[in-house]
Amino acid sequence: MHVRRKTYAGDLASLSRDVIREYEGRIALLESQNSRISVELEQARDALSDEREDRKIERHSLILTSSPPPILPPPTELDGHINEQSELLYERRLRVEILETLKKIRAQNTTLSRELREHKDGSASLTSILDAEREEKEQMREEITRLSQKNYTLFEHNKLLVGRDSALQEEIATLITKSQADDWMRSVLEGELRKARQDSPSTSTFQSSPTPEPPTITLEHQGPLRCQLVAAQDELHITKLRLQTSEKKCQEFEERIAGLQQNMTLCLDSSSKALEVERGLRTELAQHAANLEAENDSLKRDMETTRFDLESLRQNNISLGDDTNAIERLQSLEDENEQLKHQTDSMNLQLEQLRRRKKVDGRADALVSENRDLKTRVTALEMELDGVRRRNSKVVTGFKPLRLSQGAVCGVQKVTVGVRNVSTLHAVPEGTTDALDGDKDTKMLRRERLLDRQLRVAASRVSGLYCSVYRYSNNFPVM
Repeated sequence: MHVRRKTYAGDLASLSRDVIREYEGRIALLESQNSRISVELEQARDALSDEREDRKIERHSLILTSSPPPILPPPTELDGHINEQSELLYERRLRVEILETLKKIRAQNTTLSRELREHKDGSASLTSILDAEREEKEQMREEITRLSQKNYTLFEHNKLLVGRDSALQEEIATLITKSQADDWMRSVLEGELRKARQDSPSTSTFQSSPTPEPPTITLEHQGPLRCQLVAAQDELHITKLRLQTSEKKCQEFEERIAGLQQNMTLCLDSSSKALEVERGLRTELAQHAANLEAENDSLKRDMETTRFDLESLRQNNISLGDDTNAIERLQSLEDENEQLKHQTDSMNLQLEQLRRRKKVDGRADALVSENRDLKTRVTALEMELDGVRRRNSKVVTGFKPLRLSQGAVCGVQKVTVGVRNVSTLHAVPEGTTDALDGDKDTKMLRRERLLDRQLRVAASRVSGLYCSVYRYSNNFPVM
């Protein structure tokens, strides 16, 4: 049984991708060659028709000039030949004019399509620029909102600093040192004690000492407070500078936003103008296409009339000369065209076969992975079955035969794989343990049968997977 290796799947995918790209390139080349050959065929057909007309005119002129003078056709026949020759010349001139007008129409169509493509590219570039400017405007708006929030927080911080500065100045004006407060409290307490000790009338002559005034702040104690005040003023100055820089940035961003808005208005105006121009071009193209269709219809009618006239002339037994070289060239070109068509068909078939091959390889990889999972499951089941068999062998080796009493036995003694049908007249003391051993044996046998059935199912599934992989590999050979 032949099975593809999984290691070739990635290489086959890359190789098939390269081969598909090569075939697509070759198909595009063949299509271009086919279009060129079809154009050459049309040119050869036109040249052949022109050559046939020239030969016909020359033949008529030779017939008219080579005829003997005494035997002249009647004047009606001469007039008919002259009219036919003039009609042929007119038809040829008309055909040349039709071809020239068709060439001019094709050139105009190509120029119009090129201009339309250029306008489309310009509009696409303008839309891309407009999208970029919109994104930049959104970014600037986000930056302005962020800066405005930051400016607001700085303004609030500045207000808090100003309030803290005034509060600090008020506290400094009313603040005293600890030693002065202790001296003042000591003097006040001494005065109160003196007032409490005056209990005799002789104490009325006692001159009470004046109460000390509350202490004031001296220059020595104002040093650290002034340092704190200077630090707070420095912080205030720094925040003011930051606020000024943020205001300048806000002004710059506002100017940039104004410039972007002007650019957006200009872009919108230019895009509206471009849309108007595009609408005008579309209307002009539609009108021109309608005119060209009308001209094509008229030319087709003229060609049908000329073709009908040619058929009528051919029915009048007017023979046309054939150029052997042109006919051979035409036949060779037609053969080459058929060969190129066959080659393109074969290339398309090979491409479809490669795509189907890629799908089959993916299916084979999935089947191989599923096969691996089944193998692991089978090994696990085999190990479990070995363990069950081992336990079963231990149970069988440790099994003891049933011991019956020496009483009379009535009925039939029937021994099976896990069942004993024994009826006695007297009770058996060891019957309980033997019944438990019989239940264990039946459970082990049932589990062993279940595992055997699972192994058989897994083996059949693995064989089916191998057969399917082999069938897919044989149905689609490697290119």
